[in-house]
Amino acid sequence: MRMCHTTDAATGTSDITADLNKANANLFSDLLVHNMGQNLADGVSQGNAEPDEFRTAPLWGLGQRIFFLHDGRTSDLPDAIRQHASRGSEANEVIQNFRQLSPRQQQDLLNFLRSRKAVLLRSASHSRVAGGAPIRFWERHS
Repeated sequence: MRMCHTTDAATGTSDITADLNKANANLFSDLLVHNMGQNLADGVSQGNAEPDEFRTAPLWGLGQRIFFLHDGRTSDLPDAIRQHASRGSEANEVIQNFRQLSPRQQQDLLNFLRSRKAVLLRSASHSRVAGGAPIRFWERHS
Protein backbone atom coordinates (compact mmCIF):
# COMPACT_ATOMS: atom_id res chain seq x y z
CA MET A 1 0.00 0.00 0.00
CA ARG A 2 1.34 3.41 -0.95
CA MET A 3 0.93 6.27 1.49
CA CYS A 4 0.27 9.71 0.00
CA HIS A 5 0.60 11.62 3.25
CA THR A 6 4.13 10.56 4.21
CA THR A 7 5.45 12.08 7.43
CA ASP A 8 8.30 14.16 6.08
CA ALA A 9 10.30 15.16 3.06
CA ALA A 10 13.80 16.55 2.71
CA THR A 11 14.59 19.74 0.86
CA GLY A 12 17.31 19.77 -1.74
CA THR A 13 20.53 21.70 -1.65
CA SER A 14 19.92 25.39 -0.94
CA ASP A 15 22.23 28.36 -1.29
CA ILE A 16 19.59 30.69 0.17
CA THR A 17 20.17 29.73 3.79
CA ALA A 18 21.77 26.84 5.62
CA ASP A 19 18.47 26.16 7.40
CA LEU A 20 16.86 25.20 4.09
CA ASN A 21 19.77 23.03 2.93
CA LYS A 22 18.72 19.37 3.03
CA ALA A 23 16.27 20.10 5.85
CA ASN A 24 13.34 17.90 6.88
CA ALA A 25 9.88 19.35 6.37
CA ASN A 26 6.99 17.65 8.15
CA LEU A 27 4.52 18.19 5.33
CA PHE A 28 2.62 14.91 5.68
CA SER A 29 2.50 14.75 1.86
CA ASP A 30 4.38 13.18 -1.01
CA LEU A 31 3.45 16.20 -3.19
CA LEU A 32 2.67 13.84 -6.07
CA VAL A 33 -0.38 13.74 -8.32
CA HIS A 34 -2.76 10.84 -7.60
CA ASN A 35 -5.99 9.55 -9.12
CA MET A 36 -8.73 10.32 -6.61
CA GLY A 37 -11.55 8.67 -8.54
CA GLN A 38 -14.89 9.78 -9.87
CA ASN A 39 -16.27 11.22 -6.63
CA LEU A 40 -13.65 13.99 -6.39
CA ALA A 41 -13.33 14.57 -10.16
CA ASP A 42 -14.21 18.15 -11.05
CA GLY A 43 -14.01 18.17 -14.85
CA VAL A 44 -10.95 20.44 -14.81
CA SER A 45 -7.61 19.41 -16.31
CA GLN A 46 -4.54 21.27 -15.09
CA GLY A 47 -1.19 20.69 -16.75
CA ASN A 48 -0.78 16.95 -17.15
CA ALA A 49 -3.32 16.18 -14.42
CA GLU A 50 -6.66 14.75 -15.52
CA PRO A 51 -9.99 15.88 -13.93
CA ASP A 52 -9.78 13.08 -11.33
CA GLU A 53 -6.11 13.64 -10.44
CA PHE A 54 -4.89 15.91 -7.66
CA ARG A 55 -1.62 16.74 -5.95
CA THR A 56 -1.54 15.45 -2.39
CA ALA A 57 -2.09 18.46 -0.16
CA PRO A 58 0.19 18.74 2.86
CA LEU A 59 -1.62 17.99 6.11
CA TRP A 60 0.32 20.63 8.05
CA GLY A 61 -2.07 23.46 8.75
CA LEU A 62 -5.08 21.14 8.45
CA GLY A 63 -6.20 22.08 11.96
CA GLN A 64 -6.56 25.69 10.82
CA ARG A 65 -8.63 24.99 7.70
CA ILE A 66 -12.34 25.73 7.55
CA PHE A 67 -13.09 23.81 4.36
CA PHE A 68 -11.62 20.57 3.02
CA LEU A 69 -10.93 18.93 -0.34
CA HIS A 70 -9.62 20.69 -3.43
CA ASP A 71 -12.83 22.62 -3.95
CA GLY A 72 -13.83 23.26 -0.33
CA ARG A 73 -16.98 21.17 -0.69
CA THR A 74 -17.10 20.12 2.95
CA SER A 75 -16.24 21.55 6.35
CA ASP A 76 -16.55 18.12 7.98
CA LEU A 77 -13.23 16.27 8.29
CA PRO A 78 -14.71 12.72 8.49
CA ASP A 79 -16.78 13.51 5.40
CA ALA A 80 -13.66 14.71 3.57
CA ILE A 81 -11.96 11.40 4.41
CA ARG A 82 -14.96 9.37 3.22
CA GLN A 83 -15.20 11.32 -0.04
CA HIS A 84 -11.76 10.04 -1.07
CA ALA A 85 -13.32 6.60 -1.66
CA SER A 86 -14.78 6.02 -5.10
CA ARG A 87 -14.28 3.98 -8.24
CA GLY A 88 -10.72 4.46 -9.49
CA SER A 89 -9.42 6.24 -6.38
CA GLU A 90 -5.91 5.39 -5.23
CA ALA A 91 -7.15 6.12 -1.69
CA ASN A 92 -9.67 3.26 -1.53
CA GLU A 93 -7.43 0.93 0.49
CA VAL A 94 -6.52 3.66 2.97
CA ILE A 95 -10.18 4.63 3.38
CA GLN A 96 -11.06 0.97 3.99
CA ASN A 97 -8.37 0.87 6.69
CA PHE A 98 -9.88 3.99 8.29
CA ARG A 99 -13.34 2.40 8.29
CA GLN A 100 -11.97 -0.70 10.03
CA LEU A 101 -10.63 1.32 12.95
CA SER A 102 -12.64 1.32 16.15
CA PRO A 103 -14.63 4.53 16.85
CA ARG A 104 -12.01 5.46 19.46
CA GLN A 105 -9.14 4.92 17.00
CA GLN A 106 -10.94 6.98 14.34
CA GLN A 107 -11.44 9.80 16.86
CA ASP A 108 -7.75 9.63 17.85
CA LEU A 109 -6.76 9.97 14.20
CA LEU A 110 -9.17 12.89 13.68
CA ASN A 111 -7.76 14.60 16.79
CA PHE A 112 -4.22 14.14 15.46
CA LEU A 113 -5.18 15.61 12.08
CA ARG A 114 -6.91 18.57 13.73
CA SER A 115 -3.76 19.21 15.79
CA ARG A 116 -1.65 19.87 12.65
CA LYS A 117 -1.03 23.62 12.71
CA ALA A 118 1.38 25.67 10.66
CA VAL A 119 3.10 28.35 12.67
CA LEU A 120 5.13 31.37 11.73
CA LEU A 121 8.50 31.65 13.45
CA ARG A 122 10.71 34.70 13.18
CA SER A 123 14.45 34.43 12.86
CA ALA A 124 17.11 36.75 11.44
CA SER A 125 18.56 33.91 9.37
CA HIS A 126 15.47 33.39 7.22
CA SER A 127 13.96 34.93 4.11
CA ARG A 128 12.39 38.36 4.39
CA VAL A 129 9.02 39.44 3.06
CA ALA A 130 7.73 42.91 2.18
CA GLY A 131 8.38 45.23 5.08
CA GLY A 132 11.56 43.37 5.99
CA ALA A 133 9.98 40.91 8.47
CA PRO A 134 11.79 37.54 8.36
CA ILE A 135 9.48 34.53 8.25
CA ARG A 136 9.63 30.75 8.23
CA PHE A 137 6.90 28.09 8.31
CA TRP A 138 7.27 24.98 10.45
CA GLU A 139 4.97 22.30 11.77
CA ARG A 140 3.93 22.76 15.36
CA HIS A 141 4.56 19.53 17.25
CA SER A 142 2.19 18.76 20.10
